Amino acid sequence: HVYELTGQIDEELRTANEELRMATLLDDSEKMAWGNYGLADAYARAGQHALACEHAEKAMDLLGQQDSIIARPIATATYGYALIQASRYEEAANILTEGVHYMERKLSVFDLSVRAYPLLIEGLLGPQWHDPKQCSCASINWVRIRNRVAGRVFPNLRHYSLRTVSYTHLT
Repeated sequence: HVYELTGQIDEELRTANEELRMATLLDDSEKMAWGNYGLADAYARAGQHALACEHAEKAMDLLGQQDSIIARPIATATYGYALIQASRYEEAANILTEGVHYMERKLSVFDLSVRAYPLLIEGLLGPQWHDPKQCSCASINWVRIRNRVAGRVFPNLRHYSLRTVSYTHLT
């Protein structure tokens, strides 16, 4: 997480690969998911979208139907992020909506999970975020308030929250 926040992609890749290697030795599917969503995040930020989506999907598959209130919201947000970076907005919105509903139902609200709110706004608005006629206000109203609260409660998300809130003022 620190390497993600500081933009050290090489270190994030190194530690995620090590995490995946150790989890594989232990045959621990949840920890293998951690390594895969770490790789997905780094690859997405590095512009390697196919690899990012592949690892994000693998993380979701590894979690299967596990009721992990920590790993599932992070994996879902990471998958949504990878899809957005690949310009697959509708798929991202679907995944992130599912993740947000899970997160809220399980009360799994923490800094790594609530990043799903601004990501969901990006997924819903898609590439036409700048054109108010293309953006359905009704589709983002419910997440807009949660996004603002997340930005206030978790300072490391504030910049992202404010950026996506500025998108929504156009709708």
